[in-house]
Amino acid sequence: MGFPRRNAARPSIRRALTAVAGVALALPVFMVAPLPASATSAGIALVSSSQWTETQPGFGTVVHIVGQVQNNTSDNATLVRINVALTDATPNDSSWTYATVDVLGPNELSPFELDLIPVPPGYTGYAISSISFVTATSQPYHSQLATTLDPCPAGSSADQVCGTVTNNGSDTVDSVRAIMTYLDGSNTTVAQEYPTVENANAGTTLAPNETGQFQLLLTPGEPVGTGTPLIVAEPRYPVDLNPVPLDIGHVNVGETGQQEATLTNTGSLPIKVTAVLATPTPEFTASTDCPPGGLAGDQSCHVTVHFTPAALGARTGMVTITDDAAGNQQTLPVIGTGTAPDVSFSPSPLDFGSTERAGMPGLTKTVSLINNGTGSLAISSIATSDPAFSANATACPSAGNVLAAGTQCPISVTFATMTAGPYAANLIVTDNAGTGTQLLPLVAFAAGPGDQLSPTSIDFRQVVVRQTSAVVQVTLTNNGNESLAISAIKASGDFGQQNTCGALPTMLAPTASCTVDVTFTPSQTGTSTGTLTVTDNTAVGQRAVSLTGSGATSALSFTPASLDFGTVRPGTSATLTDTVTNLGSRPLIMTGITVSGDYGEADTCPISPASLAVSASCTLTVIFRPTGEGTRAGAITITDNTPSGTDVLALTGVSQVSRAMYTLDGYGGIHGNGGSPALSATAYWPGWRIARSAALLPDGSGGYVLDGYGGVHRFGSAPVIAAGAYPYFGFDIARDVAMLPSATPQQPMGYTLDGFGGVHPFGGAPTPTGYAYVAGQDTFMRIALLRDGTGGYTLDAYGGLHPFALGSNAMPPPIGNNAHWPGWRIVRGVALDPTSTTTSVSGVTLDGYGGVHPFTSAGTPALVNPPGPYFGWDIARAVVLSSASTAAKPQGWVLDGYGGLHAFGGAPFVAQGAYWPGFDIGVALIGR
Repeated sequence: MGFPRRNAARPSIRRALTAVAGVALALPVFMVAPLPASATSAGIALVSSSQWTETQPGFGTVVHIVGQVQNNTSDNATLVRINVALTDATPNDSSWTYATVDVLGPNELSPFELDLIPVPPGYTGYAISSISFVTATSQPYHSQLATTLDPCPAGSSADQVCGTVTNNGSDTVDSVRAIMTYLDGSNTTVAQEYPTVENANAGTTLAPNETGQFQLLLTPGEPVGTGTPLIVAEPRYPVDLNPVPLDIGHVNVGETGQQEATLTNTGSLPIKVTAVLATPTPEFTASTDCPPGGLAGDQSCHVTVHFTPAALGARTGMVTITDDAAGNQQTLPVIGTGTAPDVSFSPSPLDFGSTERAGMPGLTKTVSLINNGTGSLAISSIATSDPAFSANATACPSAGNVLAAGTQCPISVTFATMTAGPYAANLIVTDNAGTGTQLLPLVAFAAGPGDQLSPTSIDFRQVVVRQTSAVVQVTLTNNGNESLAISAIKASGDFGQQNTCGALPTMLAPTASCTVDVTFTPSQTGTSTGTLTVTDNTAVGQRAVSLTGSGATSALSFTPASLDFGTVRPGTSATLTDTVTNLGSRPLIMTGITVSGDYGEADTCPISPASLAVSASCTLTVIFRPTGEGTRAGAITITDNTPSGTDVLALTGVSQVSRAMYTLDGYGGIHGNGGSPALSATAYWPGWRIARSAALLPDGSGGYVLDGYGGVHRFGSAPVIAAGAYPYFGFDIARDVAMLPSATPQQPMGYTLDGFGGVHPFGGAPTPTGYAYVAGQDTFMRIALLRDGTGGYTLDAYGGLHPFALGSNAMPPPIGNNAHWPGWRIVRGVALDPTSTTTSVSGVTLDGYGGVHPFTSAGTPALVNPPGPYFGWDIARAVVLSSASTAAKPQGWVLDGYGGLHAFGGAPFVAQGAYWPGFDIGVALIGR
């Protein structure tokens, strides 16, 4: 709230009372010591008080009651009101005044003054009866204003007082007063003054670091005490908050309510609110619509406080407002009450009795929904759990309205049914109370004959064609209170029935039961449906059971129908189980169980002469031990006495070597793809795209990066290859590096390729022979080694593939059906299928636009299906083939220059480990 200037009991124009010298009045002068507790309100203490008198023309005698109070609380106080008891001719006469300082900080002092004009008849004295105050929302702006008393100009009156006030704060302030308290030798307050401070332009504002001046002329005869008066300067506090405190009222726990406080600028300077913060959070939050450019004088804006009570009962909070006005930061106390609705029903339960007859219009009763809680009840829906009951809740508040605490509303519930018998259901009220769902039990009994069937549906599952299933029994119960007249019981389709209800028509007494035996004899394979129907004298006239089953060619069932082991690494195994069930109507005799492929089995199934009883089961435990890569098919075949004589369980699994795949960027960074373990790089050239290629050791523990000058730099756990163990060209001509399939971390052997076609061994690798070499022409791009380590191929920029041998091995076969673009340097990569050997080679090359081109050493290359990416511009950079890739079905991944990975040929998706959109820095894709 803002702090109005106190309304003094004397005229506001001080000089109107100072024309003549004071004349002594025959009254005692009070020098009052601090009063006892009765004159102190919640920590605002009276320090001292006294009175002095003067005579004024037109007014006569004036009594000035002056004093000083101190804020002994821990809060800022305002509107400090001093109540004064007067001893005069009027019984219990009194008056009051405000402290002169508007905002008193803890331990701060303020003078006060009450002028008696005119003096009450019979006045003999006064006493300070009580002091009241309210907690201030603004902070005192006192310490920021430095005051001095200065000599007045020459020729000034001896009663004139002069001084300055300097604004050392960060805010521009307005209407500053220099409040002076005059004390005598015993520190008793004898007088006060509060002249207005003016700036150099005779204005009332003081900017930061600006100094203003004040002058006043003391009233003749006014006590001035001894020594220098106490001086505190104070500006106008222009921020007015209303109301204070802000009461948000009652809000349900977990819900949110809000209330607005109005912030008014009562001053002449604009106020810029920079922040509002409510505490504690998240129970209280705050926002404001105050204009960011500043709030002009006499204008208002709002602070909105949201309240989400965390518990029941009274809750308190505080909003802190940060601005550039005097009194910043303002604090706004916030209060609210956490409430909660609580629901009950009357009566409960709601009992309709047994007078309503099945098939009649219905019986309606009313129940009251009562909100016994402290918070409002918001109802979302009112329904019943059984269609035999219907609810009409139009008298209860619907969406957007609430049921107030302590109130109730009526709900009409109607019971109407076509079926006799007992009923138990619930009236369901969905609301904001408790768990959110309130249940009222509903009970009724519909008079008449009943025809309850149990179960209401039957699934015979699989039954061999033209064989009859086991019997499933249905119980017919008269759950009514009158005799049931049964005229017919029938089963349709491939379903039959026999019953114990007696010769039809027949009667079934109340609470009595009979049974119906239902069977299924499928006439063909596939799903069959039918109905068991009982025709009777109920209001509906009949009751039905839905029937379903499936005709099968064999009495033996596999569950599941096949086994898929997924992907398993070579050298490991996986185990699954399958259940064999006899669905037939006679024992199942199995004479043999065999298994094929990379599979083995163990079972609990009986072998002839033992048999598997009707509806009995046994278990097959199947183990998959792949002996090669790719899809591995197999089967378990059971020879038995079913109509087909054999039953087969299909088995499938995929064997694939666990793949590690990494991307090399042009600066030497190694980035794992698809969850590959991180491998730290030892060579990195930020800003210098000098990395040309990389290769993994066969065990995936690490590898080597090749720079353009021929340097080989380890990464991961690969050992260092000493300088001199590989060629170093001294200029940018190195193009690719490859590791021998037989390389190990203990003996890392491999080859580098230069742009002229030279193949250079390192680490003790066998000497290459027969490779193509074109001196002075930087046209060779990549090198690829056969998995058997006997040789490999170099790739030139036009698509040409050039074989070479390793050691004494034979030269790999030439490739004649590869894609070739003479004169166009568009080829980017090559990869060999893992099945390639020195006698039979297949693989793919990659062009810069993303095209993947298969090749073989014999026959016609297969097509890539589905095809790889085609970018339409030169951004493809490398290609790697899957361990499942073959000449007949090439598959793998393409790397683009941004780091993206693109599967082709049915290879699985692999998540890219690094991506640089718009930056063509992806260099190589390596894997094993």
